[in-house]
Amino acid sequence: MRRCPLLIAVISVLTLWGSSAGLILIKGIGELNKAIGDPGVISAVKFSVLQALISAAASVGLGSVLGYIDATYEFRGRSFLRGVIASPFTLPSIGVALAFLLICRAGILPRGFPAIVAAHVYYNYGFCAVMISSVLSTVPNEIDEAAEVLGASSTTRFLRVVFPSVIKGIVSSFVIVYMLCFTSFAIPLVLGGSKCYTLEVEIYSLATTFLDLRESAAAALLGLGLTAPLAILLIRGKPIQMPGEARRRKTVPNGIFGFLMLAFYALAAIAAMYPIAYLFMNSLHNPITSRLNPEVFLELLSWKHNPYLGTSPAKTVMNSIMYGIAASSLALSWSLIAYTSEEDISPLAFLPLATSPMTLALGLYMLGDITGLESWILIIMSHWMISLPFMYRFMASSLSSLDPNLLDAAEVLGMERKDALVHVLLPAIAPGLLAGIFYSFSTSLAETSASTLLSTPGQQPMTVASLQFLSGRMLQESNAMSFLVTSFTLLIFLLEEILQRRLRWLK
Repeated sequence: MRRCPLLIAVISVLTLWGSSAGLILIKGIGELNKAIGDPGVISAVKFSVLQALISAAASVGLGSVLGYIDATYEFRGRSFLRGVIASPFTLPSIGVALAFLLICRAGILPRGFPAIVAAHVYYNYGFCAVMISSVLSTVPNEIDEAAEVLGASSTTRFLRVVFPSVIKGIVSSFVIVYMLCFTSFAIPLVLGGSKCYTLEVEIYSLATTFLDLRESAAAALLGLGLTAPLAILLIRGKPIQMPGEARRRKTVPNGIFGFLMLAFYALAAIAAMYPIAYLFMNSLHNPITSRLNPEVFLELLSWKHNPYLGTSPAKTVMNSIMYGIAASSLALSWSLIAYTSEEDISPLAFLPLATSPMTLALGLYMLGDITGLESWILIIMSHWMISLPFMYRFMASSLSSLDPNLLDAAEVLGMERKDALVHVLLPAIAPGLLAGIFYSFSTSLAETSASTLLSTPGQQPMTVASLQFLSGRMLQESNAMSFLVTSFTLLIFLLEEILQRRLRWLK
């Protein structure tokens, strides 16, 4: 009986992910030559690679400077500003896309390639800064000070001491951001127009506009060949972050250098808030009359049928909440079964990273055609698969500091396995589980690409509703719905932070 949950966990992931990947392989392998010879697919691949390389390089460059400042110097408000800088990475991509669309409409930034790169850099530079800061924080000051005593200049110390210590974090950041930008969907869909589109947009277009599932699957296979090796390297790679901080932060130096450094850090925090604030301001005004119309938010909570959505706006809000609860619950249950079992099935948790959300959704879309599964079931499945690696990573990080024999010791002392799990293990890993649950829920809320392909009228979440409003030229409603999703994700992380502090106080 103890092995029954383990078998269910193994079979569920292998069946779901295997069916999706298998159907794409079966449908697409025969059309691979056609996809390679299709100018539209090749143009999408070239654009995806180019914009991903530039976006990743710019994100890592900006993040490296911010990460170095954060890890090296202590100043008032540093923790708050760091949280603000990192916040764009938690936002839904549709919110970022619409914010930059408004900026483009105002003439601040041209649409197309510049807007797509700018949006991707905005989305990822805070993530790079946090990752590089975390790695640099594990490098003790004594190493740098010893090099200074031995006569090394500041430039030499940076190139020979600091940079080699963080190179792994820089490379990992670059690879992760490159993959995120390569598989981006909502941002190029909204900002790219007819000429600037990624492979994910082309896969979606082939499946929904041209109704060619076979070539769409072939294009997905082409994308898999370009991203799967990088995903495997990330999965097999060792963690780049050591527990704890070994670096002592210094006071900011006086003079122009210290002023410029603080000003740069503050400007990065302002830049992180500006697009979302701009989105909120525009969601309050009718774009045609320019009149203040905050009642639009009440309309989005109405149960009145909307012809552009095929359902009521409030139903899309409830759909998003339902999908988030279901996906995070499934991810939590699977992770607990996987980690507490005697067999190591952790590689299965990272299988979804080998496929992009659109590729995963395309396989599930074909699975739905065969099995007749309803849209809402397919959406929950996709959200579960997408959030599972993050949930398992959070839980594994929490459990890594615990004695692996903890449950066995509890059983020796007379506790049953299920009682030991509830009364011993769960309280010890509560902070990590809480972070995983909130992150999985917010990931489901913010997910756009898989939901866009799998949604049907009445089953779409808020992110898809925002895109439908945009396609119907209802810009204020689209902005307001997008800001609503963004607000939900920010509130989720704020609630998680409050609960984490409460847990620390209880301990």
